[in-house]
Order: sequence, then C-alpha cells, then structure tokens
Amino acid sequence: LPSGSIVIGEYVQDWENLKSGDTYIVISKNEGIVYKRVTNLLKQRGVLLMVSDNPAYEPYAIGALEIVEIWKAKAFIINDTYIGDSLWERLFAEIASLRAELKRLKGSNDKDDKLLN
Repeated sequence: LPSGSIVIGEYVQDWENLKSGDTYIVISKNEGIVYKRVTNLLKQRGVLLMVSDNPAYEPYAIGALEIVEIWKAKAFIINDTYIGDSLWERLFAEIASLRAELKRLKGSNDKDDKLLN
C-alpha cells in the first residue's frame, strides 16, 4: 500500500489460527506497527513469517513473545493522488499479465485434457 494509506482492521483474539497468505496489522515490541502478508508458523516454530508485497523489503520472522496485538486487514483507504503512481501502474500491469498467462495456461490445459480423452 502506498504511504499515507489507511488500513481498517478487525482485532484478532486467536493468533494460532491466522490464515497464511492473508494480510494483517501486527503490533510488536521491536518492529512497532507493520502491515504485512503473514505465513503462520506459530504452531511449528513459534514465529510468524512477515512478507511485504513490496519486493524492496525482505521477509523476516517475528517471535510470538514479541507480538503485542494482531489485526486482520479488512479494508483500505488509498489517497487518490497515488493512483497514477508508477508503482501502481506497474502493479496493475503485472496483475493483467499474470491473468493473461493464467488464462493461456488454462486454455493449454483444457486442450491437453481433450487430447488425452
């Protein structure tokens, strides 16, 4: 999300059942407040893997004892001055490219399935 965006969240009581791949607002002792896509490894390793959608930021793990609160991201308010930003344009272009590739691959698989039948 662009700087200045507002994230609306819902408080999460049960951290062990966070859905991996979803986005959360995590408040921790060392990192402060961050908005990240989470991989839940609490049961296996006692950590959350924090992944940014922005490839400029490296993923990192945060221990359960460092976490103060977790909020599930539910909605966003994005300042419209960022819509024309090149980052957004690249993101939307990448999504369109991935959709086209997925459609192409699905079409190939459908043809392959017909050939096998």
